[in-house]
Amino acid sequence: MADCRNAASVPDHAQRMNLFDRLRKDPSLRLSENGRFVLYTLRTQLCSTEDWKRLAPAVPMHGRSAVAEILSACADDLMEVVQELRRIEDSMAG
Repeated sequence: MADCRNAASVPDHAQRMNLFDRLRKDPSLRLSENGRFVLYTLRTQLCSTEDWKRLAPAVPMHGRSAVAEILSACADDLMEVVQELRRIEDSMAG
């Protein structure tokens, strides 16, 4: 699986969808309520990122700073989740 720890290794959208499709086939995710919610939320995130790329030019000039602030805060929140997932993975590996 791709390591997203540096910008050069961040997978493009097609690679992200490939990773998602592999996760979607995982019975430990598909067959539990929490796992299905993870898949649903991850799929929503993948779609919303593409939507934001498409919609960004439509945000009026007077609202761009506020939208950027909100998206930046959301990105920070997601990075906290990424770091927690990596901490758990590292603790189990080591």
